[in-house]
Parts: sequence; C-alpha cells; structure tokens
Amino acid sequence: METVEVGTEEGQEPPANEAPVRPPNEPTKVLPTDRISLKNILQLLRAYAIASDMGKKMAERQVAADLVKMNISTVTLAHPFLTDVGFLQKNGKKFIVAPEVVSYARAHEWNPDNAPHKLSPLVQKAWFAQALLTRLSFNPLQKDDAIRILAEASGSTPQYRNRLETLIEFMQTTGLIKVDGDQVSKVRTESKYEEDGDMPQPQQKDETSRSRTVVPSQLSASPVDGVVQFHISVKVDMNELKDWKADRIAAFFSGIAQVLAAKSGVENEE
Repeated sequence: METVEVGTEEGQEPPANEAPVRPPNEPTKVLPTDRISLKNILQLLRAYAIASDMGKKMAERQVAADLVKMNISTVTLAHPFLTDVGFLQKNGKKFIVAPEVVSYARAHEWNPDNAPHKLSPLVQKAWFAQALLTRLSFNPLQKDDAIRILAEASGSTPQYRNRLETLIEFMQTTGLIKVDGDQVSKVRTESKYEEDGDMPQPQQKDETSRSRTVVPSQLSASPVDGVVQFHISVKVDMNELKDWKADRIAAFFSGIAQVLAAKSGVENEE
C-alpha cells in the first residue's frame, strides 16, 4: 500500500516542509513501490543517468519519465526508495545521480546482464542488505526466513510481502546474494585476481637453488706477490644431496672441477 500525503494527489511528492502522514501499520523503513517492477526500476535508473548527461548535470524527472515512456506520477512513486538507497539525491525539483548509477548505465551498453552489479556498493549499504547479509554470512537461509528478517527490520506486516520479495530480488540482481529455489545464500566476494582470471600461481623453487648453497667465504682480487688469490666455500646439505640423481651429482662436481681448472690456469699463466 502506497502512502498518500495529505493535500496532494496520489503520486505527487509532498512539500519539503511537510512531513508525510503515515497510515497505521506503515513500515518504519522505505520499501520499493509495488506499482513498478524491478525491471522498470532499473530502466528508470538508466533513464536518470541519461537525463543527467551521465552525471554532468542534474536530471529532470520529466525527461527520465519520457525516456521510459512512464507517467510522471508513476515515476514519482519510485523516488522514496531510490533516494533512500542513494541512487538519486533530490535537489529542488531535480535530481543528482549517483556515480554508481552512471557506471551502471555505461556498463549496460556492453553487458546488460551483469551491469546491475555496478549498483551493489550502494545496495550493500542499504538497511535491507545490512539486515540480511549479516545473517547470510553465517549460513544460507530459506527464502521465507529471509523475508521474515526483512519484515522484522522494517516493521512490515504480511501485506508488504511482495515488496520485501522485491528487495531480495534487487540484492540478487546486483550480485550480492544467490537465490536457488527456496534457499538464499550470500555470494562469496572474489578477490581481484579471481575476478580478472589472473590468479598468480605459487612460484616453484628452482631445484638447483633449493638443494645447494654456495657461500663465498672470501673473495679477493687484490694482487699479492703477483698472484690473484680467491677462496670459495661450498656447502652441500647431505639430506638434500641424497635426493639428487646421478647425472646431477656428476654435473655438480664437474662444475667444481672446472672452477679448479680455471684457477690452476690463471696461476700457471702467472
């Protein structure tokens, strides 16, 4: 049931200095109107983004209404929910469009199915997401239980069930939750690497560097009595050496032999 303000026609917004009169059993939280489907609410958000020239100016509701071919009085019914979540900010008779809404409109041009995910930062801060995501972080819920949690958080009676279901649908569409039959679960937040498909693989240690440690104990290039002197200390852990294959052991000692031969050649030249 929609709130009808005193002194106004249905669908018109009350003057800023007049508080709306709530009928008995009215929810304590703002719910989406049941006069506009979620699909049309998303269309309306795109219309407001376009009417704002993609966030460059304030948007007029008549322009947005014309874009979605919707009566302006019907469009007005969506405003309480859209402003409460933060999609729109009213400024006089015009609206400031949130950057997330602009991002959604741009993304819709490329990927309409996933574009609503751009709205998730604002939805995640909304009262209904806060009430439900905390519980879903512990374990999945039956849909009826999820609706009951939203009803308790908003003081809603059973007559508002359809509008509470719209909130669940909104969270699903923006990628915050998953609804599988009668079960509602929280969507696991992926890391940047997982989202980009570029998860770095664990680096494998080079077997040679893992198995052998070479420690230069002394290295001198200063001539002493016409001779270049240098000393190299090589330490090999026997626990690692036992896993070496025969050809690798041969290559290791062959390398030492080449170093010694090079040293001997330098000394002979002197």
